[in-house]
Amino acid sequence: MKISKREKQFIILCIISGILFCLIKFLFFPLIDRRKELSENIFAKEMMYKKYVAYLNKKKDVERELDALREREKDIETKLLRGDTASLAASDLQRTLEQASSQVKILVQTTKIMEPETLDEGFLAVPIQVKLVSDLTRARKFSSMIEENYKFLTIPELKISVKNKADPREIMITMVVNGFMKGPPPAAPAEKKEKGKVRQVPRTETKQRS
Repeated sequence: MKISKREKQFIILCIISGILFCLIKFLFFPLIDRRKELSENIFAKEMMYKKYVAYLNKKKDVERELDALREREKDIETKLLRGDTASLAASDLQRTLEQASSQVKILVQTTKIMEPETLDEGFLAVPIQVKLVSDLTRARKFSSMIEENYKFLTIPELKISVKNKADPREIMITMVVNGFMKGPPPAAPAEKKEKGKVRQVPRTETKQRS
């Protein structure tokens, strides 16, 4: 059977079309999909890298802040009263007040250790009441030495009265001085024990024999 020229052209065109279809479907489209997948993977990795870099930068900032907080904590600890208990801390505060009074030559009549007060963040205020005999100049120096001490000391209460009206230069001072210390760690919550129920035993009635 003889094939005409037109039929040959048609057959060749069909073959070329089939080849082109196969190339497009099995080569071109997969290449496009692969390229799209690679670009998405690259974009995802870039985003992950940026997040990682941001995390590292943030971590460095956090570490610097932690170091600053540790240094501040050390500085605060040096300004707290010494002693593991409130009584030892009160003794440390008492020694500090005695040193300050001896420097300005003030007569300390009485000292009274008061009850400590629990503050926020696990600290205790340790107060001492002091009664002094002085004049205004030395009293002012004494108060300044307390408030400007290397330790954290405050004067929440201050009363001044004239001891002798004939000589008003001599005054009686009653003040409360607060020092601070770290309080004990919070106690663990006590476990609630279930109370056992008391089981009542029924009474047995006894009949008397006649």
